[in-house]
Amino acid sequence: MVEVANGSLIEVRWRGTVKLLLIDKFDPDNRATVYLKNVLDVPQLSRRLFSVSEWNQCGGQITFMPDRCRIEILDSNDIPIHTIDTDPIYAAEEINQERVLTVTQPEPARRKHSVEQHFVETVERAYNNEVVQPIQEVTDMQPTMFLPAPDNWKQILKLPPHVMSHWSASLLKELKELIKKQTFVIDTPNSGDPIIPVTAKFRVKLTKDGMIEKLKSRIALRGDLMRDNVEIPDTWCPIAGFRAFKMFLAMAAHYKKRIYQLDYVAAFLQADVLGRKFTTLPIEWKEMFRSNPKVHQWLGKPLRLTKSLYGDRVANLAWDETQSKWLTSEEIGFERLPSERSIYIKRTKEGMMMVLNAVDDQLYFATNIELKDWFKRETDRRFDVQKLGQAEWYLQSRITQLADYSIILDQSRYTGKIPGSLFTKEDCSKTYVDVLKLQEEFGFEYAAAVGLLIYLMNTFIKLTFSIRKLAKFMQKPGRTHFAILKHLLHHIQCHRCSAGIKFYSDIKLSPLYQMMVETGNTEHAVAPIILFIDSSFQDCPDTAKSTGGYLTFMKGGVVDNSSHVTGLVCHSSCEAEYCHATSGLMGSAFVRKVYSEMLGHNSDNNPTWN
Repeated sequence: MVEVANGSLIEVRWRGTVKLLLIDKFDPDNRATVYLKNVLDVPQLSRRLFSVSEWNQCGGQITFMPDRCRIEILDSNDIPIHTIDTDPIYAAEEINQERVLTVTQPEPARRKHSVEQHFVETVERAYNNEVVQPIQEVTDMQPTMFLPAPDNWKQILKLPPHVMSHWSASLLKELKELIKKQTFVIDTPNSGDPIIPVTAKFRVKLTKDGMIEKLKSRIALRGDLMRDNVEIPDTWCPIAGFRAFKMFLAMAAHYKKRIYQLDYVAAFLQADVLGRKFTTLPIEWKEMFRSNPKVHQWLGKPLRLTKSLYGDRVANLAWDETQSKWLTSEEIGFERLPSERSIYIKRTKEGMMMVLNAVDDQLYFATNIELKDWFKRETDRRFDVQKLGQAEWYLQSRITQLADYSIILDQSRYTGKIPGSLFTKEDCSKTYVDVLKLQEEFGFEYAAAVGLLIYLMNTFIKLTFSIRKLAKFMQKPGRTHFAILKHLLHHIQCHRCSAGIKFYSDIKLSPLYQMMVETGNTEHAVAPIILFIDSSFQDCPDTAKSTGGYLTFMKGGVVDNSSHVTGLVCHSSCEAEYCHATSGLMGSAFVRKVYSEMLGHNSDNNPTWN
């Protein structure tokens, strides 16, 4: 029961968590999802009540303006990380009625598997102005029934009938999806045509509270049984790296535009197959699909692939060629950068649009809203895509787009997965047995920990030198190396919130600009590309070689960096400076070339500063 303003008591049906989908009234692609806890469901109330003060205490802020209502989501430092604008008169209606997804939170023993499925159904009915009914009773599904997931389809046949039926349904759904997309056709192979068997991979996908979201199955080719293709000897294809990624963010901050994200659903299954390939589905699957005889015609027969399939050695290349051919077609009109093949640009009289590809994830921004909407329509018409709204996660990194169009890139969530002076070769372990003893003593594997840290160097720039030093002793690390690595891991856990790179929409607000102005370099402080180089003379005690590095900045953020040892022994500090200056200029020359191609001309007349 709950007491209302007139003093009467009203029945509360349940207490739970509400999922709010906030949509910007002036930019429908600008969306944010938030959760409110301890919400009361009171059927007798005709309107839903939303407390502005409670919202402000839960990490948000609502400001009423003459022409709009601004809803802000704040981080731990009270900095806005997402801003939604809506009509001030209908703000409460937008938040509380059309955009609310109600999820009950019963006792743990009664939690249902269909909660996430109910999300989707509720969204569809809410947009159709239908009355949302409470969650109906469904069959309980305990995670322990399906964990661990089967290693292959043969293990499914040995499971209890009630468990086998769920895994069979998941595999059948995957097979029907392949048939629907016309991934293969029944055909007779010629002599010499390879017939590659398939395998099935299974995974239990859990929700945040540890309950089952769905059972996922994937049918893939046995890539390990594929022979080398004479027609396609080179299987390499371009994928967006962190340097291209950070330059893309810097350009978005430069144009003061929001970045949006698309996810291509089962991307490899939308790519045209390269070469002539055949496969076959196990005839034993008939036992699992007894109730679906329509799929039996596809089992045990040679199938010619018309689309690429997961597991194919050239599946990534096939998808890249399919997407590139469509983007650069005369109808779509994008241009692929010659120096950075993961970036596409389209220029028109009305504006410019830039696209960044990393397999099935795609980022894009446009200087003209009509151009952005046109691209979404054309993509929807050609591919099966999922619109994710404003980009928030990419390459395991968080993208925070601030209200002033500045962008922060960090790997704080990635650092949570990492387990919580100089040295010479004499500190190394003598045998691998000694390494195993040290790993047991310190509680982590040296090579695995250093490997995780190497990926962290993309945003945790200050650790580059230390991680490179530790990486030199991957084979036989000693006690000194373990101790220093452990200290470094503790440092990351304590300072991960402060790690990240910020690209400023106004370069004059960046600390880099202020530092250069204070040192008398005002003329070069606004240069589009700024390079810093330094070296340490003969600091390696084993080889007497010098260590150096460089930092390349765009819009106040680091887009490229390096810390390495010279290939030769320098005889003076001046020679060491020249060697590393050459290396730094080579790296910045590539950045400068890509930047020039982004602007649409061959050379960049703006200077760099070192």
